[in-house]
Amino acid sequence: MHSEEESFRGTIKVRNPEGEPHTVIVMRRGMGSNAQVWVTLNGAWKTTLCMSDPEVAQLIELITRAQRGRT
Repeated sequence: MHSEEESFRGTIKVRNPEGEPHTVIVMRRGMGSNAQVWVTLNGAWKTTLCMSDPEVAQLIELITRAQRGRT
């Protein structure tokens, strides 16, 4: 991955259900209509999601609903 392809990178420290620490990396990669948001667990390729803007919006909605306890 080349940093010049990134327009955003942020991280958050979290824990799995067993209490082990992990890092979630969130990046915006690409340009224009081809840009995607990548979400990676511990920087591993096998645990990387590549999402379009509509998919990101849907994930945000689901997480917000889960946070509020709504189905």
